[in-house]
Amino acid sequence: MALWKHILVVAAFALISLGQSLFGVGTHAEALGNAFRVFVAANAAVLVGLCYLNLYVFAPRLLMNGRYRKYLGTVLVVLAGYILLRWVAEEWLLARVGIERKFNAVTVLDWMSTLTMCAVCLMSTSAVILFRQLVEDTQKINEMENARLQSSVEKIKNRIDTRVLYRTLDYAARKVKTDPGKASEVIFRLSERLRRELYER
Repeated sequence: MALWKHILVVAAFALISLGQSLFGVGTHAEALGNAFRVFVAANAAVLVGLCYLNLYVFAPRLLMNGRYRKYLGTVLVVLAGYILLRWVAEEWLLARVGIERKFNAVTVLDWMSTLTMCAVCLMSTSAVILFRQLVEDTQKINEMENARLQSSVEKIKNRIDTRVLYRTLDYAARKVKTDPGKASEVIFRLSERLRRELYER
């Protein structure tokens, strides 16, 4: 992957991390000070790590081998673990400044939205891999088809005796002026023979 693509991935996950962290701690970000910045950086690092884990481990080993359910399950379990770890870290950070949050429906909605967003981000990186594989497979299929057609043409060439073909056409050419009916009959029989050679074998 080109360097600019890596930078783009890191920047995207840094922005996602910042947004999630601001939503998670709310207006208490200033009170947390440097701890909040460390939390955002760690969160971004974990997200980038998950992205590369998906790109270089999960997708090649599971997705590219046709184990789609296992891939989806693995990604969802890993993301659920990430969300739980992030929630525990948020609670620890808020407890440091004396703020205690209650577990409620908003917490569950936050988890679900984070799970959905992260799953879409991770699986979109897999889409690139799938597209690349599609292009490579299409090229291989085209190469195999071309080789098969070339082989068929060679087989047809080998079945037709060019000397007989040349003598027959030469005979028909000489008969065109003296006996056009005979020339027509010879060409018709030659076409029938070639048709049998080409299509019936």
